[in-house]
Amino acid sequence: MVKNNRGKYFILAISLMFILLMTACAGVSTKEEVTEQSAVSYGANNYAAANYSYDGAAAADEGTVAADGLQKSEEAGDASGTGNSSILSEDTAAAEGGRKLIHEASLDVETKDFDAFTSKLAEEVEEFGGYLEYSSVGGSSYLSEGSQRTAWYTARIPEAQLDAFLAKIGDNGNITNLSKNVRDITLEYVDVAGRISSLEAELSRLNELLEQASSMEDILAIESKISDVRYELESYQSQMNTYDNLINYSTVNISVLEVDVVSAGQRDSAWKQIQSGFMNSLYGLGRGLSSFIIGLLSSIPYLVVLAVVIIVVTVLVRKAARKRRGKKKERPAQQSETDKKDE
Repeated sequence: MVKNNRGKYFILAISLMFILLMTACAGVSTKEEVTEQSAVSYGANNYAAANYSYDGAAAADEGTVAADGLQKSEEAGDASGTGNSSILSEDTAAAEGGRKLIHEASLDVETKDFDAFTSKLAEEVEEFGGYLEYSSVGGSSYLSEGSQRTAWYTARIPEAQLDAFLAKIGDNGNITNLSKNVRDITLEYVDVAGRISSLEAELSRLNELLEQASSMEDILAIESKISDVRYELESYQSQMNTYDNLINYSTVNISVLEVDVVSAGQRDSAWKQIQSGFMNSLYGLGRGLSSFIIGLLSSIPYLVVLAVVIIVVTVLVRKAARKRRGKKKERPAQQSETDKKDE
């Protein structure tokens, strides 16, 4: 009986251990499935979040690509402009395209035949391939003998023809003063050329960005920048055109004086200069006396009126003086008659 009970207990214990073992295995399997499902769910959620994040970043990048490109374009333009200004030195520019020089000349000319000289001067300016930029003619009053006149001209002559043109003026008139000036603008010219090149590159880049832009905000921003760049580019191009004109066409300022006696030139001998000075002094004295006589004769109507006024005033003053004298004489006579009556 006891052995049978022990066998039952043993079988029962084994059964309980088997049941516990099966329960443990099932729990582990369930836990692994739950863990696996959680991992799969977590991975799916992370994948979805990653996709959403990627889509948002892509949209943001697409929205800012034009702005980034615009900023890069501005930085490239500034860097390019600075680089051109710093890389191209004066010596380098002179070696590549020659020095940029502006030639100017100023001269005073005397002539006896004023009309012929001025008309011929305009013709010669055209013959040398230039043009008159300014002209003014003035004369003295009609009281001056010979009606001395003056003229001022600003002529633009091709730089290669400047010396020949000045020599031609010396053949037609007497040059009393001549000065030349040369101004080097190589650095300024190179700087403007570099800025133009930089702005053209920036404008090309902006046009490319404008084609790639998709939003209205980006299009408006790029078009505004293009307008600013074009305005600045036109300003520098205008300055470059001015430089080219000043370099290619020399500026000649001419003062013309009408005279009756031509002065001695600076290259004449001392005796010639003394003789010319003496003759000019006599001429000036004669012109002074002549002007005085002419002025005096021209003032005869005023002198007549003045003489009449003086005569009238003199007559009136004399009459007043006579009246005063008569009154003074009458007073002593009246006084003597009164004294006699009193006696």
